[in-house]
Amino acid sequence: MLAAALLLLASVLGVATGAAADAVDPAVAAQQLSAGAVQADAQSASAPGYWLLASDGGIYQFGAVFDGSLRGQRLNQPIVGMAATPSGGGYWLVASDGGIFTFGDARYFGSTGNIRLNKPIVGMAANPAGTGYWLAASDGGIFTFGAAAFLGSMGSHRLNQPVVGMAAVPSGGGYWLVASDGGIFTFGTAGYHGSTGGIRLNRPIVGMAANPAGTGYWLAASDGGIFNFGDAPFFGSTGAQSLPFPIIATAATRLGFPYPQGATGFDISWPQCGPPVNLPPAAPVTVVGVNGGMSHNAAGTDITRNPCLGAEAAWAGQGMTVYINVDGVPDGDPPAAASGPAGVCAMNDLLCQGYNWGWDVAVRSVASAHAQGLFPTVWWLDVEAPCKFSGSNAPLWRCGGLQDLPSNVLVVQGALDGLHANGMIAGIYSTFLQFPAAVGPNYSPGVPIWIATVPADAAQWAADCSNLGLRFGGGRPWLIQWLGGSSPTGFDQDYACPQG
Repeated sequence: MLAAALLLLASVLGVATGAAADAVDPAVAAQQLSAGAVQADAQSASAPGYWLLASDGGIYQFGAVFDGSLRGQRLNQPIVGMAATPSGGGYWLVASDGGIFTFGDARYFGSTGNIRLNKPIVGMAANPAGTGYWLAASDGGIFTFGAAAFLGSMGSHRLNQPVVGMAAVPSGGGYWLVASDGGIFTFGTAGYHGSTGGIRLNRPIVGMAANPAGTGYWLAASDGGIFNFGDAPFFGSTGAQSLPFPIIATAATRLGFPYPQGATGFDISWPQCGPPVNLPPAAPVTVVGVNGGMSHNAAGTDITRNPCLGAEAAWAGQGMTVYINVDGVPDGDPPAAASGPAGVCAMNDLLCQGYNWGWDVAVRSVASAHAQGLFPTVWWLDVEAPCKFSGSNAPLWRCGGLQDLPSNVLVVQGALDGLHANGMIAGIYSTFLQFPAAVGPNYSPGVPIWIATVPADAAQWAADCSNLGLRFGGGRPWLIQWLGGSSPTGFDQDYACPQG
């Protein structure tokens, strides 16, 4: 368990910090949170960007975090590639003999350092869970380690130009290889978004990286020039700089803005399960509910599950983001709240139980999605229906008691921390009225927000993105929802706020 201060202040890119030491003191944590003393860094929790890797092992970062390099160290073979961890809090570097070097939260799963290779290694990519990686050789051969699956290669094909890098789609179901002329080869579910194969280049392409949604990619040239394709935005380059060593690879954080800015789409969940499953039209913005309307079952022993998650995920496609239900810990000392990162809770200790309850729904929901082969990186917490806002239904959050609001705060914080600990981007869905009603006016986690509204028409969506009066929790809006009851389509519709 983490000390309270470390637990509440997520480390860079929102990942829980440090190793187990002392149990969280929920009373201290709740006191700090309810007083507004602790605020997470919203930029850290969602920082997009990429790194450029130089041939001496040096790192240049653009909107990403520096976790170390090999600059100044004696190497047996030159560094040729890199890949980022799912959290964005670490990366792997690979040498031309397939030797692996780990930084930040990157783990070692093996290498080709002791294997005689037909052609040198030129690049690598990691699977979405960070539990394995692929190495690519210049002839297009692929080597897999850990849980990374083999999905094909160019090893038996004659190539016009050698392969120089690779990148994986966010789901882990496909990958791209790129040649030195910028030609692109796709495998599995990787889509083609363009290339520089027909462009005269000042310098050769040396690597590539995919955007967080898998709907675009960047190609990097040896002078640090960047070519972006699909929905991958341009953040900067070293193309105009004089570099002491050439750029030889690039890698991107998975924590960028996940939606095409200004695009629209839909969110769906268990109410659309039917039968038959009722799906909206295909759209560039998709959000799917993982749970079944409540965080846990009535016995408090397990999470609820969306029975048609697989079908809805297939509709959503590679850019799918998801949400989970969170709610106040119920009376009766439910088993899912009895123990966890906050420790083993005493009976009726709603502060300890609240944190464990939120953590439990987050980590079990991630595990449930992964077990179905789904690896979304953006997870929303559905915070709604507190007291006075539940209509004729029972409220979903505690109210009235001295420990109720602090307990609700710790449910939300536990869920955020559970998602961050799994390397996910975490945001909150609610309204400027319901969020403070559930957790009090001073809790400001500062994560991305998804605002539920009833706009007069589609033109109002963009205005709602910049309306400070609609915001809550210290967050910046990523999505604006048009509730299904008033939406012309009958489905909940969503607008991706411009992030400029």
